[in-house]
This record gives sequence, C-alpha cells and structure tokens, in this order.
Amino acid sequence: MDGRIINSKEVMANSQEGMMTTSKKKMIKIFRVLLARDSLYLVIATFWICVTERNSIRDDPLNFSIFNILFEIIRYVFFK
Repeated sequence: MDGRIINSKEVMANSQEGMMTTSKKKMIKIFRVLLARDSLYLVIATFWICVTERNSIRDDPLNFSIFNILFEIIRYVFFK
C-alpha cells in the first residue's frame, strides 16, 4: 500500500458509490428494455391498423390520419 490509513467511513462511501452506479446502470437497462418493448408494440399496432384501414385513410384523410390512429392507440393503452 501507499502507507496511508484508510478510514472506515471512506471505505463505506466508496462501496456505496460503487453500488449506486451499479444500481443506476441496472435501472437504465431496465428502462431501455421496457421503453423498447412498449414502443415496439406501438409501432406494430399502428402499422397493423394502417394496413387494415388503408381504404378509410385514402377515402377520408381528415378523420383517418396516422396522427389520429396514434392518438387513439396511446389513449387506449395508457388511459383506459
């Protein structure tokens, strides 16, 4: 060692700092996985609805737009 005396509080602070960064990394990873999964479902649902309602989108673009479809999907999923 370098000859300095290590304080127990210093050791504890270093170990807690290491745990905080590890837990933060895990939380970020979990958040990314959940966000990717939710956005993937949103993209799939929007694509499927646009394919099935393509005639309505072409005939009545004012009432059937992609924005309206996204709005209704998000409203249904998050604000049941």
